[in-house]
Amino acid sequence: MDNVLVVEGEWSFKSLKCFMLNVYAPQDDRKKQELWRLILQFMASNPGNYFIFGDFNVVRYASERIGSSFNLRSSNDFNQFLNEGSLYDLPLGGHAFTRISSSGEKLSRLDRFLISENLATTFLNIHAIAMDRMISDHRAIILQHSHMDFGPIPFKLFNSWLQAPDFDDTIKNAWDNFQCKDGSNMQIMFKEKMKHLKNTIKVWAKNFKASKGTEKDLLLQSIIDAEAILEAGGGDQVLSFGKIHGSVTLLSQSNFPDFSV
Repeated sequence: MDNVLVVEGEWSFKSLKCFMLNVYAPQDDRKKQELWRLILQFMASNPGNYFIFGDFNVVRYASERIGSSFNLRSSNDFNQFLNEGSLYDLPLGGHAFTRISSSGEKLSRLDRFLISENLATTFLNIHAIAMDRMISDHRAIILQHSHMDFGPIPFKLFNSWLQAPDFDDTIKNAWDNFQCKDGSNMQIMFKEKMKHLKNTIKVWAKNFKASKGTEKDLLLQSIIDAEAILEAGGGDQVLSFGKIHGSVTLLSQSNFPDFSV
């Protein structure tokens, strides 16, 4: 089956037989209609619980598009596909749209998660989240059931830290100035010295990240604010990303005709 990647397995959490279908639907309306038919045939021949997700290249309602024409026939075909397959379209959190054109004038919700109706009753807290968009014209979407705490983050050392001007001095001072209370056992002394060095690097890394992250956070927030304006219908204005502190300035289309994101 073209445009679909199918994975079959058992979800050990609930001992459920599941099918996961990753979809990248074609642009052509007739080919999309044929794809919906083939998926329904596959579901009829392979009973089970279904997660269908990806880029469907279609919206369900006119409100899921800004700046482009709404194709009612294609939308009706897709909604009929959901009804015949007893598929539940998971609510989307995070952002209202998953695709933004390079000019920022066209927004649409093309990406989504569809699940079998019985899964919707089994997992009451399941939902989809659209992540922040940084490079691609599509937002990544994730399926989330509940928040999981996996405990403390393992200690890591990145090669980029070695280029920081004060990193070598921090390591040298921590190593040279450490004093162990129990100096009778060399193995214990070495263990405690390494533990002290590890904790010193953790503190240094936290401060290093905080000092380097400020400008990045300002720029990312500017991008998020700009896309919030677009999602609110401000597509008639063009967003120009300033060079100072990642600031965002609104300019008219006539004053800035060659803008691209």
